[in-house]
Amino acid sequence: IDDFERPSEVLWGSRNSCFKGSAKETFELADDLDGFNAWRRVAQDTRKSRNIRLAQTRRAVRNLPAAKDIAHIGQAVKNFDANHKAYKDAGGTIQDDQEKKIDLLESMPKGIRQQLQWRMELPEPYTEFRDMLTSTADNICYQDGVKGASGGLRALQAEEQGSLACE
Repeated sequence: IDDFERPSEVLWGSRNSCFKGSAKETFELADDLDGFNAWRRVAQDTRKSRNIRLAQTRRAVRNLPAAKDIAHIGQAVKNFDANHKAYKDAGGTIQDDQEKKIDLLESMPKGIRQQLQWRMELPEPYTEFRDMLTSTADNICYQDGVKGASGGLRALQAEEQGSLACE
């Protein structure tokens, strides 16, 4: 038993100053110099948090908010991709390209969804579909004189110079 006590004490001593916040509080629930138990508690708490994060990101992937209109398509696509990245980073299994295209299409305004139904049959990767969707939305906004919400570069007439400038 002496062989296990010393490593436990060393572990407790080395980790005692490493944790902050809720991890520190969890660590301190163990007895002093009981490093193995303290480490077990922190690891268990981390595992529990990981499962909660996975569930939160999965919910965000499954319940996408719809884009309000064409001007908001760029931002909706960015949010869609960010949710999928967070879900993957949390340990989730990412859908294949066709499923991602279907989910993205379902988050678009009704008029856009109806116009893009024919495109769903094309054997194109998700990234190509996504890029086509955002560039088309930006072009429509430009043609209509609406400032899109995608954050891309837009050519604007500079009033004082009378020339084109990038925003």
